[in-house]
Amino acid sequence: MYPCEGFETFARMVTAMEINWQPVTCVGREKIEIGGLIQGKDLALINVLCLPDHQDAVAEVFKTLGTQAVNVQLAAQTICPDGPSLALGVAAKDLPTALGVLKANQDRLGIQSIAHHPRVAFLAVHGPHFRERPGLGALMFSTLAAAGIKMLAVSTSISTLSCVIEAERLEAAVQALQETFQIP
Repeated sequence: MYPCEGFETFARMVTAMEINWQPVTCVGREKIEIGGLIQGKDLALINVLCLPDHQDAVAEVFKTLGTQAVNVQLAAQTICPDGPSLALGVAAKDLPTALGVLKANQDRLGIQSIAHHPRVAFLAVHGPHFRERPGLGALMFSTLAAAGIKMLAVSTSISTLSCVIEAERLEAAVQALQETFQIP
């Protein structure tokens, strides 16, 4: 089953542009070979909304969490008209501490509001050669969307595509990605 209308054409277009990869035939279509799939469980997502628009605002949030031994495992930043916002993935066990320290320092940090999801997971697919493989983000995210998986945050790098999802959807998300990608 293709994740979206026109996917077969899109997949052929992507594979025609690929460099240094070997397709794997599976059930009448090719899966795209990747380096691996990383899963993170027992996480919480904190959304820090509308920080002040100055160069050390993000650093101050990380410092504040670090003083209470809260490790940020995943971070994504967006720039909004009212200032940058952060999506921060932390261990679920650290959520009460993280929320407490952020709320206690909300005025000092200039945070307009704080929201959270107490039970999330993260998924990441990684390279090699992702910088030379256009369309992989569209393929991953459309595969998850077609499986009814809501993405709460997305982060990408040269070698990795990551997203945060609701914890109870992790198994379905992994299964959907296994149907699209050849995972070692």
